[in-house]
Amino acid sequence: MRGNLLRSLQDARPATAEMLIGGRSSLVVVAPHPDDETLGCGATLSEASRIGLDCSVICVTDGSRSHPASRDWPAARLAEERRRELLAAVGRLAPGAEVHWLGHPDCAAPEGEDAARQIGALIPRDALVLGPWIQDPHIDHERTAQLLRLLGSERLDLRFLDYPIWGRFREDGEVPADIWTLLARDAEGVKRAALTLTAAA
Repeated sequence: MRGNLLRSLQDARPATAEMLIGGRSSLVVVAPHPDDETLGCGATLSEASRIGLDCSVICVTDGSRSHPASRDWPAARLAEERRRELLAAVGRLAPGAEVHWLGHPDCAAPEGEDAARQIGALIPRDALVLGPWIQDPHIDHERTAQLLRLLGSERLDLRFLDYPIWGRFREDGEVPADIWTLLARDAEGVKRAALTLTAAA
């Protein structure tokens, strides 16, 4: 099933990573869960690294509720595995990228200005920040998107772009008027390889 956003992307303006980056020297991906960085913008992260940007990933929650009924994977063990997978996937996409693990419980991403400032302290000046689309139907995605909006009201030096995960399949919701689709075919193979390293694969 193709949602409103996916249908809109068929006619979206094509862009290269260089166009989206717009002359900035660093790229920061803010991921609600480990694997969102790969699913949502792995190709962009790979391209940014390839052309020489300083890259980093901020992971907000520990992803520990992806297998809630599993006896083999209790929350603490699963969180550690998800962290290991995150480091491996980012290492494949953007070798040398810094990874910040905030470690909030899955489905309990923080809210408020203090949490936004905690994220902001990890983001260098004039960076391009990629974060989750606020219409993604998951509490952690919604809260993380809200944190970035709070941060954007204070950090006018930053440029923010959204990436969709689950929201791309929604039939309802407002589709942004300014949509771009990344032309990064060479990076797609790297993204697929990184996905094999994650629990979402």
